[in-house]
Amino acid sequence: MERLLTSLEIESINSEYRTNPIYRYYIGRKMYREAYPITEILSVSDKTNLIMVKGNSDTGYDHIRERHNFFTTEVYTVKEKSGHHRFQHPNKFPPNIAPIDFIRIADSIYHPQNEIIENEHSGAQFFDLYRASIIFPGYDKPESVNLLIYKNTKIIHTLYPKRDAFERKIKKIKGFLFHRDKVEIEFSGNNKYLQIRIPYINVNRKLWYAIFIDKDFNTNIEYWSILVFLGHHISKYKIDYVQQSLVKSNLYRATYQYADLRVAESFIKDFDEKLKKGTVTLPNKKK
Repeated sequence: MERLLTSLEIESINSEYRTNPIYRYYIGRKMYREAYPITEILSVSDKTNLIMVKGNSDTGYDHIRERHNFFTTEVYTVKEKSGHHRFQHPNKFPPNIAPIDFIRIADSIYHPQNEIIENEHSGAQFFDLYRASIIFPGYDKPESVNLLIYKNTKIIHTLYPKRDAFERKIKKIKGFLFHRDKVEIEFSGNNKYLQIRIPYINVNRKLWYAIFIDKDFNTNIEYWSILVFLGHHISKYKIDYVQQSLVKSNLYRATYQYADLRVAESFIKDFDEKLKKGTVTLPNKKK
């Protein structure tokens, strides 16, 4: 269930803004801290005095950053009428828009002429909707951006492009039922060894498979394996997939978070289908 700002929290935010002079200036914005409460004011826009609070995963700065930042790795699912869940891909800002830019973009949209009176948003009873066309740096075509403000306030609920023009398009295998979760890396042996773990979850957010890449900088060889979890915390089976020359990168986590891994993912897809059909079975212990 969504956790939005309560009426008491909204009043507390408005009171803080009115009495604390630091929020009167855009240049006086606060440095972000995870420990801040949901009501913490991070910045106030310099033109229209819009208020950006830290919020949480459902509202405010945290919500916008987690859901609509181009480089987010958060996973979202939605329940369909059939009762089944599917992965959801919220619209993203372009890659050259950083979270620090959100307040400036909101400031440029908030104007009486941009208010959508016939508010079609599902939360219309809580928020006022504003929409404007913006040409982002490096792009020629304007894009519509939605801004939602808590009713009768200047507190930002959310901000996002109206369409998915900037969604990062990771090349995928048709019929691949899993989502690549957050990539993890771990160095060992005085940085002579690196393990990259690429998890794949199902729509119920259960870990189902993972690609492990063990890079040996002594031999310049890397070893790929596929681990079968099927919702368990400990892998039920390990498949030695491929051995090849080591590939180096300056940003391993980012590289493999968005890399084209269709060959390995196709193997996972085929293995999963065979497992469901019963044409392959798992041994009682890992290989």
